Amino acid sequence: MGLFKQAMGLFKKLFGPDRKILIALTARLGVKPREVEYDDRGHLILLDLSELKLTQLPPEIGQLSNLKELRVFLNPLTELPATIGQLRNLKKLFLNGNPLQTPPPEIVQQGTQAILAYLRGLQ
Repeated sequence: MGLFKQAMGLFKKLFGPDRKILIALTARLGVKPREVEYDDRGHLILLDLSELKLTQLPPEIGQLSNLKELRVFLNPLTELPATIGQLRNLKKLFLNGNPLQTPPPEIVQQGTQAILAYLRGLQ
């Protein structure tokens, strides 16, 4: 039974509901994520795009509805797409080392929930 469960977990990671979105996202960015993590149902829950010299994030990132942690630190990002505000399950958003203007630094300093609320207000 354990082997079957492992095989199903691998299948869900390879063909899970977020796989198409992740493939499109990485193709559009032209980079491979530093780390990804899936839950037992195959939903992407962690995406690490840190230190990849990204100047923007595509709006499709807002389609990763099960994402709990997004790491984009140490990139030259000046703005976040408003669609990140749609990520209702996002608990951790790492933005250190980006010269962000949108959202403004005073919002970023307040943490993930303040950033999400700000981005929702832009939609």
